[in-house]
Amino acid sequence: MLDSTSKTADKTPLKKSKKQLAADGGKWQRRLGFAGLCLAVVMSSAVFSLLAPFYPDVAANNGLSESTIGFIFAIFALMVMLVSPYLGVKMGDIGSRKMMLYGLALLSISTVAFSVLESIDPVHSTTFLVASIVLRVLQGIGAAGSETASYALAAQLYPDELSYAVGVMETMCVAFVRWGIVFTAL
Repeated sequence: MLDSTSKTADKTPLKKSKKQLAADGGKWQRRLGFAGLCLAVVMSSAVFSLLAPFYPDVAANNGLSESTIGFIFAIFALMVMLVSPYLGVKMGDIGSRKMMLYGLALLSISTVAFSVLESIDPVHSTTFLVASIVLRVLQGIGAAGSETASYALAAQLYPDELSYAVGVMETMCVAFVRWGIVFTAL
């Protein structure tokens, strides 16, 4: 026969309830989603400085001046600054997840296309210049879309801890982008 202590022990569930499993799964799902957001912000920000180790030499070989090379680097940040407010308004129509995907896709495609610029013959320096500017503008638009959506998605994941979430995202961005420059130069 069962005594009173074993009855109480039998009443405690060995398995977690559906509610507890959903809460635990939701916590891990949020963490995984946040890690993805951090990775997206790191990658879109890394494109800003990804060209630093090799592009100035390639551009100089194609006849571009140092000031023109500086302009090509700066146009990325200019596009992010100009396009982000517009994309923030349009995010309500598009949706933050779609904007994140579209931004990352545009950023990826234009970055891969940028790597092909080295194959342009130095005789065609105007083509090289125009292609560099167009691709850098597209990179800036893609980065603006993915970064704007990242912060909106972070607000959805952590509405009560948004300042902490943004702080973590920005810290990771700065840390990995700076280390990325070191590793790309090696």
